[in-house]
Amino acid sequence: MYLHAFAQGDLNADGHGDVAMAAVGGVLILLGNGNGTFASADYYDVGHTVGAVAVADFNRDRIPDIAVSVQAPDPRLLVGNGAGQFTLAPDQNQSYGSQTASASVATGDFNGDGNNDLYMLESTQDYPFGQPFILFGAGNDTFSTFLAISSGPPLVGDLNGDGRSDLVALGDELLR
Repeated sequence: MYLHAFAQGDLNADGHGDVAMAAVGGVLILLGNGNGTFASADYYDVGHTVGAVAVADFNRDRIPDIAVSVQAPDPRLLVGNGAGQFTLAPDQNQSYGSQTASASVATGDFNGDGNNDLYMLESTQDYPFGQPFILFGAGNDTFSTFLAISSGPPLVGDLNGDGRSDLVALGDELLR
């Protein structure tokens, strides 16, 4: 199982790489000093077990936000203010289950609408790597209903130069 327990981005707009890291019940922010070392900044409690994190702009304000997988279908979002502080966005989840939080989260604009979307991987016995799905971003700190797909852990990038994120993954039929 792949686990993206941390994600990188310039969270406080100082030109240095920072890290958002999954921690017990929340996210720990480590601000980069620009010399390969980090200063511990803040811990944000999301109230649930966190599986994986991703950094992207989820509300089109050009400021990095943090998406964290939890024990529910939708991620919890920490909305950035550009100075390294975050506010927990309203929770889209109606309930929380006993399932494991998604072990992998990747971000990109998979449908070309200009909003960042999420690839998430739920732990199940249905696929060799778990059940993958896409949540399409609405550009306002929310996501659409998930779309289940059949693939393995992804590589995300603009592989054909069209300005849109591509999702490359190993399909389960190749593993049989």
